[in-house]
Amino acid sequence: MSTIAPAKESLPHLEAQLGTPEFFANPYPVYRRLQQEAPVYWCAKWNSWLVTRHDDVQAIVRDPQTFSNSGRHSLLLAQLDDSVRGRLQALQRHFEGKGLINSDPPAHTRLRKLSNLVFTPGMVEGLRPRVEAIVQMLLDRIDDREPFDLIRALAFPLPTIVIAEMLGAPAEDRERFKDWSESITGFCQAGKVIVERAERAQNSVLELREYFLDLIRQRRRTPKTDLLSAFAQANEDGETLSDHELLDTCSTLLIAGHETTTSLIGNGMLELLQHPADLEWLRGDPDGWKSAVEEMLRFHSPVLAMHRRVTQPTTLRGQSLAAGDMLYMVLAAANRDPSVFSEPDRFNIRRPAAENKHIAFGYGIHFCLGAPLARLEAPIAFRALLARFPKLRLAGEPRWKANMMVRFLETLPCHA
Repeated sequence: MSTIAPAKESLPHLEAQLGTPEFFANPYPVYRRLQQEAPVYWCAKWNSWLVTRHDDVQAIVRDPQTFSNSGRHSLLLAQLDDSVRGRLQALQRHFEGKGLINSDPPAHTRLRKLSNLVFTPGMVEGLRPRVEAIVQMLLDRIDDREPFDLIRALAFPLPTIVIAEMLGAPAEDRERFKDWSESITGFCQAGKVIVERAERAQNSVLELREYFLDLIRQRRRTPKTDLLSAFAQANEDGETLSDHELLDTCSTLLIAGHETTTSLIGNGMLELLQHPADLEWLRGDPDGWKSAVEEMLRFHSPVLAMHRRVTQPTTLRGQSLAAGDMLYMVLAAANRDPSVFSEPDRFNIRRPAAENKHIAFGYGIHFCLGAPLARLEAPIAFRALLARFPKLRLAGEPRWKANMMVRFLETLPCHA
């Protein structure tokens, strides 16, 4: 990794802005300053390193021996007193499970191989008619005589219904999925555990595990045509997924399968409504949606940051990282790195694919399993929405969710 003379001192003027309402509304000026002044920065406020440059993020992902995906949540829970941590054993066991997103090779290699047997491009493309039907059903429910919230009307329910049906779960349980997902991913903020949220997350973990264990046992006995049955039957040279590995896979798909797509649809539609010339260009060039979706992913990365556990002393851009340190790869900053992207802060839906090397879905061995599904769902939703409501416009100020890990809109008020 290349090195530069780092800024050794703290940057209180930037740390003071982290986690403020202004930061959640627009974090990019802070990220840019970090890239310029301290691309590898120890943030006392978040108790972690913040890495903001594109090439550093890629290098970290390529080195799981030094920057591990395993045990990273245990670092967070280790902040708590023994008595508190003792009450959160179920939560700790959940995150210590060796599922796809919490493991390194060789365990991750085996799980990814089995998952790829099921989550194939053909399987995803086969979902197109059903996704189109769900979108039309959701649009039919919108009362175009009144302002409506696009997040609640379309951006949230679409991917949640799709992933629920794929797993063979009733679509009407989607509100439970939303609650489980938000509490499990939200028990820590700014690198610190919030005890009340951790207890709520543990309750959600226990409910989710009971829910999916019941479904798994049903599919073991009587397989159906859903994704859960396919995972339960996946076999590669005698290797199969255990019940606990299936549980981890289900929770991963449930959480990652709807939050990122909700973000992509909501964030992307906001930018289009704020750039009417781009919207008109897409109406006249349906093939433009591919580059438009990639630019939406780059410009407002659904996953703001991903964290890793430093396993051994190492040096990055002249900064000394210790074993046991927490490190956040800030994908949203990396995707606006001026050394990689021309005019990085300009929303440009005609940005050539060869120049849009974003890492919104991660990179390398941990590239998002569900990325093809998000890329299928979003253009279908955009085309159908704009065809149904050609005069769609904003009906008020959108509100960003206060979340340091995922960037998505809490509300997006629209007029049809």
